[in-house]
Amino acid sequence: MENYKFFNYASGFYDEMINPEEVIKKKADFYRKIITPEMKTAADIGCGTGNDSIALALNGLEVIGFDPASEMILKAKENAEKYDLNILFSVNPAEKIPAKFFSKYDIAVSMGNSMSNVSPENISKAIKNIYNILKSGGIFLMQILSYRAIIKHNRRLINITKSDNNFYIRFYDISENSLNFNILSFNSDKLPSGKLITTILYPHSHKFLSKTMREAGFKRIQYFSDMDFNRYNERKSKDLIIKAIK
Repeated sequence: MENYKFFNYASGFYDEMINPEEVIKKKADFYRKIITPEMKTAADIGCGTGNDSIALALNGLEVIGFDPASEMILKAKENAEKYDLNILFSVNPAEKIPAKFFSKYDIAVSMGNSMSNVSPENISKAIKNIYNILKSGGIFLMQILSYRAIIKHNRRLINITKSDNNFYIRFYDISENSLNFNILSFNSDKLPSGKLITTILYPHSHKFLSKTMREAGFKRIQYFSDMDFNRYNERKSKDLIIKAIK
């Protein structure tokens, strides 16, 4: 299934697979460590249902969220309204952000493993666009899963979540250069019926991302394993968080 179609379908139950209130609180606390009084504007790349956009706005920033999935954008707008926040959202993948948004933002974030949805053919353009939308000295934060350990140890199961009688099983089919990301959803009262959706993810390494970011113009690139800024270890860390400066 094409990536944007996958997430359009998943938008109807995506927040049931996580705890949005808890996620937003953790993200707001994380961004509070990064945001300085001089920062006024933020861009959320691959915003999904809007958790990071909301977390940034709760820190007093003027926020725009970009995502290629229109149904995700609609859900993000609904979620922002629950917090009484005025957040702008735009249906655009990172590699196609229009030039009218260039040089406007003090901080750009791409969390939630969003960049793994961008193919190797498009990743350079996506990173360059993120560089372009930042003001001089702006900060870019990216979070992506550390795929080396996932592939090496064949860790197929991501998690199983339950909301009322609805169950969601997220898992991978692993190959050498890509992963199929699957969500199996079903209602325990309506067995054996269920729905399986699948899309491709791209396991970008930190070396590849670092090279791409430097080519885009980013400097002072740092690597962390979590939101407490612990040191990244490619073999052991579950997540990779990259911080870079324009």
